Amino acid sequence: MNCLTIDFDIIMAPSIGLYNDCIGDDWSIQGIEKEYPAVPMVLPPDYYLYQYLTSFLIQQFKKMDASKIFFIKSHETAAKLLEGHTGVNLCNIDHHHDVGYENVRARTKIFKPDSGNWIKYLKDKKIIDTYLWVHNSNSTFPIKELTTNYIDADRELKQMDLDNIPEQIDLLIICNSPEWIPSLYQPLWDIWLTIAESWYGAEFEVI
Repeated sequence: MNCLTIDFDIIMAPSIGLYNDCIGDDWSIQGIEKEYPAVPMVLPPDYYLYQYLTSFLIQQFKKMDASKIFFIKSHETAAKLLEGHTGVNLCNIDHHHDVGYENVRARTKIFKPDSGNWIKYLKDKKIIDTYLWVHNSNSTFPIKELTTNYIDADRELKQMDLDNIPEQIDLLIICNSPEWIPSLYQPLWDIWLTIAESWYGAEFEVI
């Protein structure tokens, strides 16, 4: 099965490096905004990248059945959607690699997936067969042993033609990751949802 996931935080390439290391389980960009309301004004997204992904999504909507498309809040939900499958070829368009952070090593057992380790969790359970990470030029790779054992291939999004990903996408998962998105730009993600609902004439639940 070919699964494509797109994390909305990929569009924040120009500025995410300024706040990425501040975000965690107890802190989000919205928390920073509360203390410093002017912060979003100096954290721009890449609008050209957003336009490119929007165009790509429209092409996918034209080809795919609505039942194979999911809008989710956090990538840990992607793990739940893929549970029970095997032989998944995953392409993840994401600023983050999501194979584990901090003290995670190749031998570390993940008992509960979260937004930062769901790839490793699914790989260890033999659900993911191959993992292609499509990232920004300023994305940070994990430690070498995690890169070697969990990332089968990687590409920089701006150097890649998305037409080269598998022609047949069996499952499309679009993730919001609001912790990394300044509130000013959340409507851009809502536009993706609106386009999908307009095309299919149906309401998508964000799970």
